[in-house]
Amino acid sequence: MIHIQHCTIDHLVDCSEIFREVYSDALLYEQWTVERSFEYLSRIYHFDPESCHIAEADHMVIGAIFGYTFPWSSGTDLFIQELFVKAAYRGQGIRESLITHVLEQINEDTDVIL
Repeated sequence: MIHIQHCTIDHLVDCSEIFREVYSDALLYEQWTVERSFEYLSRIYHFDPESCHIAEADHMVIGAIFGYTFPWSSGTDLFIQELFVKAAYRGQGIRESLITHVLEQINEDTDVIL
């Protein structure tokens, strides 16, 4: 069973490893290290931890969504910066579950920007 919850600082290493795997695959082939991935995701997390969530299966992080919010004239804008799922778990609706979870957490006056 997949469980979606807020990301904590303790999840950042696992998220960094998945991020590196996802962006290093044959389609994207970017050269991320776990350390650089951790630095990048930590910066987003520390900016707005309430907009960062993880997907877990069997007590293991398998995906995440990292975003941040800004106040705007019409309310709040939520920017989704990163959304990634381990290759072995793709095609199971996890990406959609992460997005749905985030949408359920925001206020009516929040616009989502992908």
